[in-house]
Amino acid sequence: MSIVPIKGRTKFTINLDPTVWIFDKRKIDLETYIQTGEIKPVGEREVSGSYAVPFEPFLKNAEPLPEAKEVICHLKDNKTATLSLKEALQSYLAFCLNGKAIKEDGPIHLYYPPEKHNEPPIKAIVYFEVK
Repeated sequence: MSIVPIKGRTKFTINLDPTVWIFDKRKIDLETYIQTGEIKPVGEREVSGSYAVPFEPFLKNAEPLPEAKEVICHLKDNKTATLSLKEALQSYLAFCLNGKAIKEDGPIHLYYPPEKHNEPPIKAIVYFEVK
């Protein structure tokens, strides 16, 4: 399934559909980000590379409640990974590798904020829980 919800301590539940992000104006070059932590925007029509979009606008659209402090990534293997809300807001969601949608351990990978850009991403995310 390619839909990844954001739910929990939010005003709204948001359903992320990474299949539509290929033409998103906010997408960045994932390879540059992984190697250097640099945010390098790419052309809206570029479709053959590896890309990510900022998590922030989606998380803000869900409107986390004032008491929300963290985001828990629920994974396919029933494991979880937890980030502070601040860290999640600075993270990036990869949706495309070498021009192809992420299927096997996707549909998205979460890459940490720029200061932690070289840490392994969180993969196989089923949904995000704001807590």
